[in-house]
Amino acid sequence: MNNETQLTGDWTAEAAILGGILFNPKLGNRVFSYLDETHFLNEQNRIVFRAMRELHEEKQPVDIVTIPRRIASISEGFTGINKYLSELMRIIETASPDNLDHYVHLLHEDERLRKMQDIAEYLKIKTSIRDDSEELLSYLAEEIRTLRTGKSGKDSNSLSEMMRPLLEHVYSGEKMKPGIKVGFPSLDRLTYGFGNGWLILIMARPKTGKTAMMLQMALQAAKLKHKPYVFSLEQGQTEISNRILTNRAKLNHHSVRSGEYSKFDMNRVNKWCEELNEYGDNIHFDTSAVVTPGIIKSKLEIAIDRYGTDIAFIDYSKFISLTDTAGKKGYQIEGEKIRETRIIAKELGIPIVLLGQAGRSATEHTDGRPRPEDWYGADAAAQDCDMMLMLWRPELYGVETTKYMNRHIDTKNRTCMIVALFRHGPTGEIWFDWEESRQMFTEIDWRHEEDDREYDHSRTDIYG
Repeated sequence: MNNETQLTGDWTAEAAILGGILFNPKLGNRVFSYLDETHFLNEQNRIVFRAMRELHEEKQPVDIVTIPRRIASISEGFTGINKYLSELMRIIETASPDNLDHYVHLLHEDERLRKMQDIAEYLKIKTSIRDDSEELLSYLAEEIRTLRTGKSGKDSNSLSEMMRPLLEHVYSGEKMKPGIKVGFPSLDRLTYGFGNGWLILIMARPKTGKTAMMLQMALQAAKLKHKPYVFSLEQGQTEISNRILTNRAKLNHHSVRSGEYSKFDMNRVNKWCEELNEYGDNIHFDTSAVVTPGIIKSKLEIAIDRYGTDIAFIDYSKFISLTDTAGKKGYQIEGEKIRETRIIAKELGIPIVLLGQAGRSATEHTDGRPRPEDWYGADAAAQDCDMMLMLWRPELYGVETTKYMNRHIDTKNRTCMIVALFRHGPTGEIWFDWEESRQMFTEIDWRHEEDDREYDHSRTDIYG
């Protein structure tokens, strides 16, 4: 068979994919979700693929009877159609339909490499004539986004196009893939994992433990085989390392800072090092002193490609720099940071957890309990975030007991995570024990808390 694409080694993979669909038309659900005509270099294969896809979308049979008829309406110059389809079937018998996903990956990878070559050639020409660098950077950023996501700059889809992936999943009978879980059971049940493109805000007053909460979420996500990327804009590598060792090895932070370790401490360190080997490469930390929204986006694009990053944490919004703040008030600047971060999350398709500080107005409340309006840039926060979490340490404000789920609870060494806003589900409260010496949060499951005080077990809340 005389085909130019045989020289590139693509024809067999292309033919195996098309033969696989002929062998089992249901495989088209997987193929049509990942490939389009541009992935096929051979013109005949491209025509066959188009015919198959059109029949699939029209819910018509995809077989050796319907495909030749459709090809005849697409291309008059395609002769010997039945013989060609038989050749495709012979190829898949040799190759194996079980390897279809691998063949799809080969075509997808080859097409990305070809596009990279085109981009490099275009940039070579443009830089040689000293074209505007800002325009070239914008072009490059858009092309990288397209390569990474497989989506072009198309901003709209018909309802049919938009619903197709979801409906295909519904009819497949498979469970929905959960989002990014962060290791706190009640929060993970509430969210079913943070979704792609979500912006999650964590607000607290100073010394409430927001950095500790963020670190614990990131580390627990890494242990669950996710790939977090953490911007630690406030603390450097030494401080972060000390916090992590204190938290995960269950050490007293005074021992870590002084360097005085007991034999018992060293046993704990050794045990944690074994745990570190399991997931230490899953998580990456960036301790840059100055970042702008543009830098955050660029670094995350690289991290997604290089490390497979699927969630980002930013500690915290105060240290994000904006290029133009002239004449803007503090709440406007904070609102712009939140809005820019939201755009980044949506464009990159990963959840971003952004930490922020509650204003002094939170201390004016009788019990010190923060409200959404206490956040600097509260309007933008309410409009742009998918979830707002607020940390409250009642004992810092002299509150010794508080009411929760029809019971009065002791607040000593306890922190409440208030789910103040959640666009995709209910709000509520999650309570934690707080160990100051370890900088460690432990979720309290009130269903198993031994307490002889009256408790309404019939109540249903975020604990399920």
